[in-house]
Amino acid sequence: MQEPESESASPRILVVDDEPQLLKLMVRALSRDYSGIQSSGHGLEARDLLEQNHYDLLLSDIDLPGCSGIDLMFFCKSRHPDTEVILITGKPDHNHAADKVMANVSAYLHKPVTMQELRDQVRKALEKRNG
Repeated sequence: MQEPESESASPRILVVDDEPQLLKLMVRALSRDYSGIQSSGHGLEARDLLEQNHYDLLLSDIDLPGCSGIDLMFFCKSRHPDTEVILITGKPDHNHAADKVMANVSAYLHKPVTMQELRDQVRKALEKRNG
């Protein structure tokens, strides 16, 4: 788990993925623009972080050990409805589209995702939140 830097002006972002290399790559890509990033490779650890902290954005893989990204999304939205959510999956499934609409997910990305696409979607989600 990576601890956030203490810079109040930067949005707080939680990045969750159980693929260590991808998680590291996403955190590195987002760190170019944001300093308030935390990361987790496990669904239950991410849920604990969501319980203890308020984030501006949750960026999560759907398939996680312990707790799915869909479950994290609903948990996050129940506690902090203003938090934007971006879900990522390597297994496209039409059932997730209904969840996207119901929970107002900002973006639903399919792996492999380019880091530029990821950064663009995060920027759009944060603009929407602050808009």
